[in-house]
Amino acid sequence: PSDAFVVTILDDGYYQRTGDGHEITRTGRQMEMMVAETLALLCPCGLRGVVKSRHEVCPGAHKGYRFEVAPSGSTIIEFQAEGLPLVRLVGRKKGSDSFMKTGNLENALWNIIEKDVVFMVALDADIIPMPDMLQMLLPPMLEYRDGAWRPDWRTAFVGSPQDFRNIQDAWGSDDPMNQANKFFWQILPPALDSTGLVPLCGTSAAFFVPALRDAFGFAYRCVSEDTLTGSQLHRLGGASASVG
Repeated sequence: PSDAFVVTILDDGYYQRTGDGHEITRTGRQMEMMVAETLALLCPCGLRGVVKSRHEVCPGAHKGYRFEVAPSGSTIIEFQAEGLPLVRLVGRKKGSDSFMKTGNLENALWNIIEKDVVFMVALDADIIPMPDMLQMLLPPMLEYRDGAWRPDWRTAFVGSPQDFRNIQDAWGSDDPMNQANKFFWQILPPALDSTGLVPLCGTSAAFFVPALRDAFGFAYRCVSEDTLTGSQLHRLGGASASVG
């Protein structure tokens, strides 16, 4: 159901730092318009049926706010249209150290999404999800208990493979540079599924948010934040699964 989830776009290029302040970039304004126009194509009333609002998340707005990833706060632009999920565009006001992708994810986890959110799916900007993505990713984290499907409180995250569309066009069918990385995406995760030690690959993964927060979120200052974050979740007793 469209009211059962929220689409949050973390646009780290929405703002640029200018001295002691931040200004909206040209690409940030283009992204804002693109979101509205995309929703308008799906809305019976077109652009008139898309209601847009914005508000600021101020530093220290709530307990647990991570100052280092957004020392000047964030702007949230919400787009609502009948029959469609709520879409939020988040512009992070970064400091001198942005912590890059990890900082963007941490800002969402601690400063933006609500405290009662149970599940979160992370997708890189170049990922095209399959229509049944949520139906595939969520069930491994559920169990039937007390007459309803509930979180199993054991599975911390569920990963899924990536399939690259343009490898054959660029490199030929023999893939001499191993760009498809089939062992990493299609062999290793299913092989480790029964052990509960599937590695976190940074995108196309669903998280049990309480477990992610208990592990202090995404890991900073490392070459690969996804691998280390997955290891943190495993070290604290969380299991992982692979689908697809």
